[in-house]
Amino acid sequence: MNDVPDAPLSPPLVQAIASRRSLRAFSDRPVSDQLLRTLFEAARWAPSSGNGQPWRFVVTRRGSEAHGRLAAALRSGNAWATEAPVLILAAVKTVHDSPGKPVRANRRALLDLGLGLQNLLLQAAAEGLIGHPMAGFDDEEAGRAVGVEGDHQVGVLLALGHPGDPSTLDPKVRAKDESEPRRVPQEAFVFLDAWGVAAPWTGDAAASSRASEEGPDEASGAS
Repeated sequence: MNDVPDAPLSPPLVQAIASRRSLRAFSDRPVSDQLLRTLFEAARWAPSSGNGQPWRFVVTRRGSEAHGRLAAALRSGNAWATEAPVLILAAVKTVHDSPGKPVRANRRALLDLGLGLQNLLLQAAAEGLIGHPMAGFDDEEAGRAVGVEGDHQVGVLLALGHPGDPSTLDPKVRAKDESEPRRVPQEAFVFLDAWGVAAPWTGDAAASSRASEEGPDEASGAS
């Protein structure tokens, strides 16, 4: 099984966020229709621009012709994903076309897809599943594989399934799964009032603030 430590909980996070990892080893155990229904219900309740809900998902199961066609669109670095019991193509409707209103471009469609996909991924983590989104594939080939048409754009592919045995992976691929997850610190991307000014609750700024409040002895741990 994939024995990977959870992300550090400081500050505490919802368990599904802390435990979610984009792992690569899948078991042969099928993903039930009921589980799939639950995951897509989570996606259905994501927020979206103008409540447009532009996400579209095409689900394929391993052994089907559609799964094989999607797998063929993967880049070589994602060959491990061909073993996933479920491959999903996630796409977006690129226009708003509400009845009685003029058709207009949905400039936030990909953001909306990301929100829906994150809901799905967190629900998958809560259900003990692995969901691994991928950008390493041929968009046009993937779209043709499942017949994406009209005002729709291919977004990402998602490998989904129950955790498997990492020893079945190529050693280089396995090393990626066994490495510690890396995230940039908050002070690199959370600013207060002006671009580049780290918010006081982030990383080094928070540490400096605590040190100044505690005084030199307490901050250093001296007795």
